[in-house]
Amino acid sequence: MNKIPLTVQILTRNSSRGLEKLLPRLERFGEILIVDGNSTDGTLNLAVDYNCRIIKQEDTKEKNVTIKDFSKVRNRGIRAARYDWQLVIDSDEYIDDKLVNEVEQIVSDNIINIVYNIPRKFVDNKGVIDICMGYPNRQIRLFNRLSGTHYTKPVHEKLVFDKNKVNIKNIKNFIYVPLDDYHIMRSKGDKYLKMAISNASQINFYRWLRWYVYFHTRASVSYLFRLFFSFFKKGHHMPLRYELYIFYYNWRMISLSFKKMLDGFINKKR
Repeated sequence: MNKIPLTVQILTRNSSRGLEKLLPRLERFGEILIVDGNSTDGTLNLAVDYNCRIIKQEDTKEKNVTIKDFSKVRNRGIRAARYDWQLVIDSDEYIDDKLVNEVEQIVSDNIINIVYNIPRKFVDNKGVIDICMGYPNRQIRLFNRLSGTHYTKPVHEKLVFDKNKVNIKNIKNFIYVPLDDYHIMRSKGDKYLKMAISNASQINFYRWLRWYVYFHTRASVSYLFRLFFSFFKKGHHMPLRYELYIFYYNWRMISLSFKKMLDGFINKKR
């Protein structure tokens, strides 16, 4: 079987549970690149079993390394890949043959100045969740590195490119995301929150209003309208407390970043 000339990039750290479901679905791709944080569970054994190539997130012997800058690690994977076409998948996600076939056609067409948004759907023990205020939850996950595409921002990393030269298209099929236990999801959210406000002490009041207040308030208002109208739709709904956590997260982002910004201002005056 001819492999699809594409590198699948996966960040891992003790991710064996998710990889057991994901890796068998990637066998049609030319390279599976595991960018690992020195895992101590069965992650690396699984990677070897599925003929993945493994590189380190950081040049260190420390075990179970926590990522401090997601963009730096993602860009390391982009540079190390054997193929110019890249598909980015998280270790707790999975895909199906419909998406693989769609990606295969795109790679075959080989139009390098297009990046592709892939929609994601959550899955719980009752099946695929049809209705969620965050849908279509598209993220740019498929691109050709010759387009100059790369990541920026240490947390909630963002793919950047020259919008005058590179276009965005939406893919039809989905990446599937198994829903974490609520308390695990909260724990992950708190970790990302701390990372997201880590530089708030270095900004001024105007930038705080723009980067934290405006963005997260606008997002919350948009989510509120979506949540209201989602109640009238039939289908499998995202559990309500997961939906409400988004509002809590945004409020905490604004309040904690304000405190961080204020502390930084006071320290500069001393």
